[in-house]
Amino acid sequence: MQFTDISSSYEFGRQVEFKGMVQANAPLQRVNLFIRPAGENTRVVTVDPAADGNLQSSYDLTQHPLRPFSRVDYWYRVTLADGNVFTSAESNFLYEDNRFEWRKLEEKGFEAAWLEGELDFGQSILNVIQTSWASVQIYLPAEPPMPLRVY
Repeated sequence: MQFTDISSSYEFGRQVEFKGMVQANAPLQRVNLFIRPAGENTRVVTVDPAADGNLQSSYDLTQHPLRPFSRVDYWYRVTLADGNVFTSAESNFLYEDNRFEWRKLEEKGFEAAWLEGELDFGQSILNVIQTSWASVQIYLPAEPPMPLRVY
């Protein structure tokens, strides 16, 4: 069993296209795609594989929205006709609003993203994030989620 070319692409707020290839030495009985948005329950989608093992699935975001600016993990589970079950490695993507071209600046696990303004504006955002986090840690000592993104 081999999984290859696993990928995803999306149009924000409309749909996610999941793709991949599976090569098996026995006929496929069932293919499921597992989608786990950060902080939410895992969703399961049935995929109809092509005869050549091509896996392609459209996920409708108008019916099943994802939380914007979150990480989405996904993987495939294949059940063969002989009963053997195989699971692909997890893949992921950041579901950010790709209708815009974000300018980004990152430092020590903190990331600032903005739409308009020069690099000095982005650096000022990053400075506020870092200073604010240091202030928060006085009252709530904890490690920030890495990376900590602010849009």
